[in-house]
Order: sequence, then structure tokens, then C-alpha cells
Amino acid sequence: MSEEITWHSFEDKLAETSIQKKFEDLCRQLFSKEFAPSDGILLSAANNPGLETEPIVKNGKRLGFQCKFFKNRVNYAQIRHSADMIIKYYANKVDV
Repeated sequence: MSEEITWHSFEDKLAETSIQKKFEDLCRQLFSKEFAPSDGILLSAANNPGLETEPIVKNGKRLGFQCKFFKNRVNYAQIRHSADMIIKYYANKVDV
């Protein structure tokens, strides 16, 4: 029988590493599984402004994603900053 995945169990298993980094890695894996291009490669620079990876094209739409992990309180300013960066650097390059 498989173990139920909860935020608590996710965090417990990753106590030795950065939960934020592991959460971002998980999001990247989920995005890749669902939307990865045919070659399966998502391009990512260390400082992609606003997006986790370069946009990809899937079914004629240019897709990008951003993930944030907040342990106790949501930092809306950080979310807004990422949205502003997406608008600044990816205007007319991302549809979704």
C-alpha cells in the first residue's frame, strides 16, 4: 500500500534539505511530466526572471510556470514581483 502524501509528510522527508528547493524541483517534475516538449528537455537558467524555465510550446500555446513555497505566510509582494518579471521579460512570449 502506498503512503499518503501530505504537506507534513513531504516536509518531514525533506528535513535535511531545503524544502523550498525540493518543492520547486517537484513542481518542475510535474510540469515536465504534463507539458514537456517531445525531446523532454526544459531549459532553465539559474536566474530566469519570473519563470522557473524558459517557455515551451504545447498544442500551439506558449507555456511557462512559476512556483513559490511559503512555510508560514504567503508573501504577496514576492508573487507580484515574479508576475512583474514575467510581464517585463516574457511579454508576447508566453500565452499561459
